[in-house]
Order: sequence, then structure tokens, then C-alpha cells
Amino acid sequence: MSFSPISLQIGPSVFNDKLANRIIGPKEWLGNENMDAVMYLFRENTTLRRWKPDRVAFLNCLFSHQIN
Repeated sequence: MSFSPISLQIGPSVFNDKLANRIIGPKEWLGNENMDAVMYLFRENTTLRRWKPDRVAFLNCLFSHQIN
């Protein structure tokens, strides 16, 4: 099975692998309290449906790259 990344259109921007690598490095975990706080806020705001789906998609990709 091969994996081919899909670019996400989020507003006027396109979130792709190139942009993700500029934001965070591969296999890099911040490992600090700031990340824990952001993850908590993300979970609270997505479960309560306070954020729009495009913002949730962007943060899901961002967290996914940080964890992997």
C-alpha cells in the first residue's frame, strides 16, 4: 500500500506536505506544556462544535504531523 498525501484547500491557503514541513519537522514532538494546553483546547472546541470544519481539518493535520 502506498501513501500519497492530499493537499487541503483551507480558505485561500493550501495545506500540503511542503507547508507542513516548514511549520514542523518530521518526527518532532514539542513535548511541553504549551502543546498539552493546545491539545486540550482543541479537544474542547471540536467536541462542542465551536470551530468551523476547515479550522478543525488544519489542526488535525498539524497535530498528526507533530505526533507522527
